[in-house]
Order: sequence, then C-alpha cells, then structure tokens
Amino acid sequence: MYLPDSQFVALLIFMHPDIPLRRIDLFIPCRSKHSVALRRTLKLSAAFNLSGCHVNGLGIAKYVLRSLESWSAAQPCFRQIFRAMPFGSKIVIENINCKVHDTRVRFVPSPGFDKQLLSVERRQQM
Repeated sequence: MYLPDSQFVALLIFMHPDIPLRRIDLFIPCRSKHSVALRRTLKLSAAFNLSGCHVNGLGIAKYVLRSLESWSAAQPCFRQIFRAMPFGSKIVIENINCKVHDTRVRFVPSPGFDKQLLSVERRQQM
C-alpha cells in the first residue's frame, strides 16, 4: 500500500468553468524516498512547515505543478477522466526525480467518500 508523507490540495483552475471545482487531494511520496540533493533543491522540509499560499513559492510546489501539466497534457481523455472523478478522490505522484517528464502520476478514485461526510443537520446535532 502507498503511504504518502505529504498531502496537498490541488485546484485545477485551468479547467474551470468547464469542470466545476471539486476536492481532489494530491499526494507525494515520503521524503525518505528522495536523495538529499533533491530534497534540498525542492525545499521539501520547508513544505511540511508551511501552509496556504506560502507553499506556492517552494520548489516542490513548482515541481508538482510542472509534473501535473506534463502528465495531464499526455492523457488523451484527461478532461473526461477528471470530470468523472468522485469528490474526495486522489492524484498520486508516485515518484519524484530530476526529470519532470519521468514522473509517474495516477488518479485514485474514492467512490463513496462524500457519503462518509456528515450532513449539516447531523453536525448541528453534535
């Protein structure tokens, strides 16, 4: 099983308003799977101590963006696949290396995730 170390929330705004925004979490591999030089270059340690828009300026955020751009452009039916992804699904970056085009990325659908969420009424009762 894949146990990621870091989770990002990715909003693929380049497809909006064609495809409504939805929660799709993005996972990258554990830091221990990368060379020390790559960790320093991408400022991986800093990513785990920042949140919000501060992460956007880090090397890892730029790497993830370039990887997703390259990967999505190579998918013949990307828009249709993305449109079919249920709320709460994942995009998993399986490897991070020096060559962005060699990055392996995959969709992991999470059907039923939205059913696990509590309704407003239920939350108010709690």
